[in-house]
Amino acid sequence: TSISTASPVFSRWNSAAEMPPAMNMPPIESPNAGIPCPSGPSSSAGRPMPDGRPQVVGFHLPGQLLGLEALASHVYLCDAVALCDSAVCAISYSMLTSLIQQRSTLLLRFHALFGTELARQQSSMLLLGNARAPQRLAAFLLDLAASHQAPAPPAPSFELRMSRDDIASHLGLALESVSRQLTQFRAAGLLEVQNRRIELLDAEALQAIAISS
Repeated sequence: TSISTASPVFSRWNSAAEMPPAMNMPPIESPNAGIPCPSGPSSSAGRPMPDGRPQVVGFHLPGQLLGLEALASHVYLCDAVALCDSAVCAISYSMLTSLIQQRSTLLLRFHALFGTELARQQSSMLLLGNARAPQRLAAFLLDLAASHQAPAPPAPSFELRMSRDDIASHLGLALESVSRQLTQFRAAGLLEVQNRRIELLDAEALQAIAISS
């Protein structure tokens, strides 16, 4: 579930900023000032751990809203970084809530968006709490393929825009574990890697790995 900021409904109420790779998205003081929404290819969200080390908490594709946790805390807890040439829009929250009151279909859309985000966070908690490295990486790759609306099996492919360091941070793994597991998946004929492009050759086998105990 996502939102198109190109819609005439939002065109008057959002401001866009172009962002090169590795650039932090422009800071926004609170959700009252605007809800950030990437409109170009991909970004990562992270926050510092208690010891100061950065932790990647998620990756976002165009149309997905960032910083929804700030609607409760009124403070953005994460930094967002562009993974490639991107653009980000800040949608006016006050105008958005006014519009939701006028359009019931938009309210249903936001309910679906929040439900999807909650389900994704719960799945992530289960994965990080119980799964081993092969399950974590297999589930991550399948989720990316689905998010990119990749072609149907047997060979969906997509661009891996985040670094292996970012993937390791997000999955709670060592960089060496991610590289080793990708090599093992490739040797087993489950996927092919060409630079940053991933082609899933056997999505069913990856799915079996992802749900194995």
